[in-house]
Amino acid sequence: MKLKSIMASPADWIAGLLFSARRRRRRLATGALFLLLIFPVVLLAAVSYITTYRDLTSHTYDRRQALAFLAATALEQKFDRLTDIGLSLATRVRFRQLVNEGKWDDAIAILQGIPRDFPFIDRLTINDPKGTLMADTPALPDVKGKNFAHRDWYLGVSKKWEPYVSEVYRRTAEPRYNVVAVATPIKSEDGSIAAILVLQVKINTLLEWTKDIEVGPSGFVYVVDKKGTIAAHPKIDLQGEIVDYAGAPAVQKALRGERGVEILSNPIEKEERLTAYAPVPRYGWGVIAQQPTVAAFAARDGSLRRILITYGVILLFVVALAFVILHTLMQRKQAEERLKGSEERFRGMAEAAQDAIITADHEGNITYFNHGAERVFGYMNAEVIGKPLTLLMPETLRDLHRAGLKRFLSTGEARVIGKPVELVGIRKDGGEFPLELSLSSWQTDHGVSFTGILRDVTDRKLAQEALAESEWLFRSLVEGIRDYAIFMLDPKGHVASWNSGAQRIKGYETKEIVGQHISRFYPPEDVERGHPASLLKKAEADGRAQEEGWRVRKDGSRFWAEAIITAIRDDDGRLRGFGKVTRDLTERKQAEEEVKKLNEHLKLHATELEAANKELEAFSYSVSHDLRAPLRALDGFSRILLEKHGAIMPPDAQRYQKIIRDNAHQMGQLIDDLLAFSRLSRQALKKLPVETADIAREALDLLRHEQSNGQVQISVGNLPACQADPALLRQVFVNLISNAIKYTRRRDTARIEIGTLTNGGEPVYFVKDNGVGFEMKYAAKLFGVFQRLHRAEEYEGTGVGLAIVQRIVHRHGGRVWADAEIDKGATFYFTLGGPAA
Repeated sequence: MKLKSIMASPADWIAGLLFSARRRRRRLATGALFLLLIFPVVLLAAVSYITTYRDLTSHTYDRRQALAFLAATALEQKFDRLTDIGLSLATRVRFRQLVNEGKWDDAIAILQGIPRDFPFIDRLTINDPKGTLMADTPALPDVKGKNFAHRDWYLGVSKKWEPYVSEVYRRTAEPRYNVVAVATPIKSEDGSIAAILVLQVKINTLLEWTKDIEVGPSGFVYVVDKKGTIAAHPKIDLQGEIVDYAGAPAVQKALRGERGVEILSNPIEKEERLTAYAPVPRYGWGVIAQQPTVAAFAARDGSLRRILITYGVILLFVVALAFVILHTLMQRKQAEERLKGSEERFRGMAEAAQDAIITADHEGNITYFNHGAERVFGYMNAEVIGKPLTLLMPETLRDLHRAGLKRFLSTGEARVIGKPVELVGIRKDGGEFPLELSLSSWQTDHGVSFTGILRDVTDRKLAQEALAESEWLFRSLVEGIRDYAIFMLDPKGHVASWNSGAQRIKGYETKEIVGQHISRFYPPEDVERGHPASLLKKAEADGRAQEEGWRVRKDGSRFWAEAIITAIRDDDGRLRGFGKVTRDLTERKQAEEEVKKLNEHLKLHATELEAANKELEAFSYSVSHDLRAPLRALDGFSRILLEKHGAIMPPDAQRYQKIIRDNAHQMGQLIDDLLAFSRLSRQALKKLPVETADIAREALDLLRHEQSNGQVQISVGNLPACQADPALLRQVFVNLISNAIKYTRRRDTARIEIGTLTNGGEPVYFVKDNGVGFEMKYAAKLFGVFQRLHRAEEYEGTGVGLAIVQRIVHRHGGRVWADAEIDKGATFYFTLGGPAA
């Protein structure tokens, strides 16, 4: 049975239409027929062009976005490692002890080996809580004692006293180059800030890896800090002058925490680029991957040009064919015999198919060629009917085809019949393309015939290549992350992939571990308890599972790890495997153990301190009772001697008795002051919101009797409210005002001012007088017990009052100091450890 041309059936209808219609309608029918032939080609070309444009554009956008996201993730991991190193160093027990004792040089000596162990750390410094550099390694000249409170690292770490990664800045010391600082607070045992540890890292050392990220021709990745300053850029010298990119739109979006990809006109490079941007959330930095739009869409535009050329050629052939068909139809007067019903059904289905359907006889000559075949191969039906199938094959496959056909006809052996196979076809324009063939054979009266269904799989191959490229890029980035073990598991928990980070952390090479079950990484006791099977079940049920615990390396050593397992499913929801990320936290675990031991030591110390406080309380009781009795006896018997025998006593004897009584009174006052001073350590601190000005006025009322002996002008300013123990704060004002009254007693008009000023948002209270003052070189002695700057004969007192003031202020978390000049008065300042309430 020989199939006839596909145009036969439409030809019957068209010929009848043309010859039966009136002459005046023939031109209209001819034009409609011409449009009917051309329109499908134009529509198919438009759909193919739009689909290809959308798919290739989306692929280009997705690839750039993945690059920016993975680069931002890698940068965040770098910063995490730096802050972890800073925390580990700042919490070393001996190091922190030396810092708290002010032994700066001894403390920095402990860290001298850090730049050698971590080559990316250029320098370490220890600064006091105000930002002054106290020690550094490697040591640089002329920097010790300098204050760096203006630096971003200080402003950042001092906000919440948490680890902080600074913006890019140019270091002060020579040679001057651009660095990033990681500042970590060093805390005392009571939780106060003792100092700041600063890790200084050269920016080119930290971000050298960004130059190796392959974006494409003329493309690159660059990194900006939280202010938009360039931190990494392949076209900018990182050790030159700092470059500000804050005006770039992509930089602004990344620093606002946005993630995306779009075409932007960069105001700095003056060029339109495909730009992907991603933030580094916890650190406020941003990563931008960009490429000129011409280069970024070169592959897409090339494919679109080829599509336009291909369909242009097809359109020309269709136009030519339309004219041939119209000419033939005008010449035909009778329709050919209608095809049999079975042939019509076959043709109907074949012509509706998008794939190429081709039939050939036993000699290998084409007998049927559908529309799909015309679209795929570029030939019109009339051009190939009766021609050999080898016309559609590359030269290299034609001999194989002939040999196979001969073997089938002689032996019946079929190697491709009934099996889908992938081959290479050739279009009319000579272009080769991949296709998928399904071939069947059937017997006719004239011999064996063959029907093949051929599908153009060019788009599928391109998609597979694009997917392979994306997978290669992902694997390259994963392999570059050495601080994390990243690998894939099959649904049963067997290792399917293995990155360099996993090899470094766990010790196994890829060929040793792929195919092994992850239970190999768990201690035997954990496996007996059902690990890691329970963890995989949780990840399968919840989508994600996370835990910390001991793991086992290849050499048998153990390390403390944090692991995250994520279930991977296909579009139908079927479990395809798991992704596992492991991080070595052994150093952190060891640090936690050290902290635990330190807490146990502190508990023991607290018990000993409680016992010492009880002994001190017993001693205080003894002082207040046992020492007062002999003092009262001295004072009493001296008074009796003077009253009963004073008349017969010589003047010198009377004076000596008076000295005895005065000293007894002085000793009693000393005992009272010592008891008050010792009680401050045991008295509970009850901080409440208080009106500071009211507390100061209450202190003035208590000292009213001391003001009656002279003209004293006392002013109380607008003191801000604060959080303090009201009774202890009143004692501070009583002691300071009493001192001011005492040392202004010789002035004709004594002036005392109680006021406040602000230092960096923190209120500073002061009591100022115009009294006798003192020399500032003795200021360090002021707040010691029994330390006096004036003789007792000139001014009464025991030397304990200011020590009590200092103890109270320190318990509130503040500080106290003085400023004075001989015969020009003195000012005592104090803070209470925080902003105004």
